[in-house]
Amino acid sequence: MATNNDILELQKLGFLANDAVVYLKLIDIGTSSAGPIISSTGLHRNIVYTSLDHLISRKLVEVKEIRGVKTFSAVEPSILLTEFDEKKRIAESIAQSLSQRIGGNKQEI
Repeated sequence: MATNNDILELQKLGFLANDAVVYLKLIDIGTSSAGPIISSTGLHRNIVYTSLDHLISRKLVEVKEIRGVKTFSAVEPSILLTEFDEKKRIAESIAQSLSQRIGGNKQEI
């Protein structure tokens, strides 16, 4: 069962509060259509669908259609490590590029 601490920790990783609630609920209940997620979180259906879209775009949730009904399932949480390894690589690259620009733009006064 998700705790407020779990939500806060996920927010430190860049999750919006509602996204964290939906993600944790999906982990708790497993593969589900949107209805049970909406009921168990108490969030408005639009908020749940928006959060699911965010989580799908981050590749943290998979969506499948079974007999015309969309079902959602959380991906193995270790995907978070892959996501942040990629962000670290990008940050290192841009930091190096910006450092070179700073060194080349020094002006004497």
